[in-house]
Amino acid sequence: MTMSNSWKGAQSDTRRRVFISYSHDPPENAEFVRDLAGRLRLADFDVWLDEERIPGAAHIEDELRKAIRESEIGLFIATSRWVEREWTRFEVKLFGMREDSRRLVVLREEVDLGDLGPHLIGLKNVRWPPDDEGRDARFWEIYCGINNLPPGPREFWEREGRRVASRHASAAPGAPEPAAEPEPLPAPRGRVTLPCSGRPVASVVGERWAFVVTDQEEWVGVAPDGRLHPVLPRLSAHSTAAFGTGQELLVGLYEPMLARLRGERWEYLPQEAPVLSFGSGPGGDVAGTAAGGLVLIEDSPPVPFMRIRDPVAALAPFDGGLVVLGSRGRFGRVLWPVEGKDALAWVNTDELGRPVGLFGAVEYNHVGVHSATRLGILDPMDGRLDVCEQAVAQGIREVVFLGARSRPYAVVTEAGGLLLADAALSGLRPVRLPREAYISGCCQAESGSRFHAWTADGELYTVTDEAVESTAGDGVVLAYYPRPSAGALHVIRWRPETGATLERLTPH
Repeated sequence: MTMSNSWKGAQSDTRRRVFISYSHDPPENAEFVRDLAGRLRLADFDVWLDEERIPGAAHIEDELRKAIRESEIGLFIATSRWVEREWTRFEVKLFGMREDSRRLVVLREEVDLGDLGPHLIGLKNVRWPPDDEGRDARFWEIYCGINNLPPGPREFWEREGRRVASRHASAAPGAPEPAAEPEPLPAPRGRVTLPCSGRPVASVVGERWAFVVTDQEEWVGVAPDGRLHPVLPRLSAHSTAAFGTGQELLVGLYEPMLARLRGERWEYLPQEAPVLSFGSGPGGDVAGTAAGGLVLIEDSPPVPFMRIRDPVAALAPFDGGLVVLGSRGRFGRVLWPVEGKDALAWVNTDELGRPVGLFGAVEYNHVGVHSATRLGILDPMDGRLDVCEQAVAQGIREVVFLGARSRPYAVVTEAGGLLLADAALSGLRPVRLPREAYISGCCQAESGSRFHAWTADGELYTVTDEAVESTAGDGVVLAYYPRPSAGALHVIRWRPETGATLERLTPH
């Protein structure tokens, strides 16, 4: 699995929230609602479902009051079982008391709504019986209803429903069917404007695509030759992202689910808790959750095969299993097959201090780990941890593996400095820029003899063992090499007045 550098997704979410009131019985109705929720999410709504949002042992009435208070739209899926639910009248009444809310009823069966009070009387409803084959047209009616838009001529409803969101596919056991590879937009010439409005803050690089992520949760796909991926719907706030073993983009959300990119659409996979990390073990791609669970992504339902006492902050693979890092410093290795207590072996980190992050290592089957001020290399097979004697007084923000070179590890400090460490961790050497500046990040170069670093004032530098040279300026915020390398460095610039642009450079 191709792991991204860790970063926190934007916490603000301006999408409109839809609260769905429905019955879980019969199971076919619950499946219909999950499919509808997926469509609405692809159409850029934040959807609240009780099965996803209410944790065990929570007070149901308090959770419902909070959810309805924070939702702009009430979507009521009316069936005979729904009318009989204990909580239906309560949910309808709470929405009816809000003058600023919209209420829409979807009639799956012919039911009498009169006993639920006055709050649903007089509203135009959407009729969507189970045998209706016009699902795209019905979705268009719902989309227009919650947006207060006229649906227009009936002959266009099917087309418009398909346009605003592709059909949501629920997770199923076993390997997913391969998604159709999207047709890239034409290759750009020179500097090209990216289709986003936010500031790029991170990149996730895979074999066929790299994705530039903005502070507004826009995901802009770029092929190695610079061609662009078709525009994707925005996601809600995310915690981590990586490419899985099948080269599908996986995004962990702060909601209890993950998003998987299937061609030109997002597929939403519910989880037990927010997903904080990804890794690939011998059993397949694994998600680490805020509840301390390790979950095989293809499992449905997502039941953890192992749990630790900490939220799972980071995962890293090795031939025999996975290295696991908890958010409160618990650090160990999970051996395959996972059987009993012996499958998890904790590693003593007294010399290192409390671990806070993982990184790639130059030695095969080893994993890098760092604390707030020290870095080390772990051999997961025997549990040996070698620690650099020199501490980083400025604090470690991230460690970047630069590939096979004399000094393969770049340490970006909390103070904005840059240090290099050799493979044996015998010491740290500072990198001096031509002028003092705060270093925002760095990336591995195509050649092992150099790498690139960019600063907060928008300057990009090429660093070798002999020199540091300015490579580009004019608002550089990110840089990366595509994999497999196309011989050109992708440089992302951003200015508030002009937006984000991409330029492909061939460093000399």
